[in-house]
Amino acid sequence: MKRRLLLILTGLLLTISSVEQTVACSSPKFNETLHYESGSTPLYNGNISASETSGAGYQYTYDGLNRLKTAQFTQNKYNEEIGYDKHGNILTLKRHFKNPNTNSSEVMDNLTLEYTGNQLKKVTEAMASLPFGFIKHGSATNEYTFNKNGAMTKDVNSSIIQFVVCSRGAIG
Repeated sequence: MKRRLLLILTGLLLTISSVEQTVACSSPKFNETLHYESGSTPLYNGNISASETSGAGYQYTYDGLNRLKTAQFTQNKYNEEIGYDKHGNILTLKRHFKNPNTNSSEVMDNLTLEYTGNQLKKVTEAMASLPFGFIKHGSATNEYTFNKNGAMTKDVNSSIIQFVVCSRGAIG
């Protein structure tokens, strides 16, 4: 009998149950249901076909290598399109939002990501700066730096001042 493990956000085991079409996670502050073999486009390969949080959610599509290609919000408020390179790195990320003033879908982020090998080097935003979405803080050649183990040590586009990496490679 197949079993599916459900982990809560902290990584603690929540339940072990036989495989069903949906898996739900619920707490007083968070409630989410993940659909695998149900929803408008059932998937039978372990990919999540849809997710729901408080009555709204996403429908997901994948490319031929099982990489997330689109996430379509059920209320058409926030949609995403993702493009990859041959190594599986995200090259483009386009995010849409529903403008409350015009009631139409507009592009919020149109990101292009650059890499050195498989390590993120720079993110370029093609959209005008909005007060939400990806907010660019730097224009350095290398906006992200990594230590010899590949752990990120600097991100000029976030408010994180310093990454402290433990000896086991985990961020502390």
